[in-house]
Amino acid sequence: MRKESKITLKKLLTQNQPHDKMFKSLLNDTNNKTILRQCSRNTTSSYSIERDRVEGREKNLKKLLTQNQPHDIMFKSLLKQRATQKRNI
Repeated sequence: MRKESKITLKKLLTQNQPHDKMFKSLLNDTNNKTILRQCSRNTTSSYSIERDRVEGREKNLKKLLTQNQPHDIMFKSLLKQRATQKRNI
């Protein structure tokens, strides 16, 4: 059973989690934000709309990163099992 838990944990850790996708899109947006800042000196309204969108994504990313993901729960349960096994020995 312990081997199965390791395999499941490894599988969960290598899966694409929602915050991975969000992080990648945030990186792209940050790069776009820099480009927009350089290009749109005279069109500030489009820049401010883009900035608000990026800031909204940053808040969503922070929220996703602080949520309990499935692999967090699995990792905590594995730690508990290990601690219990050490106490029993």
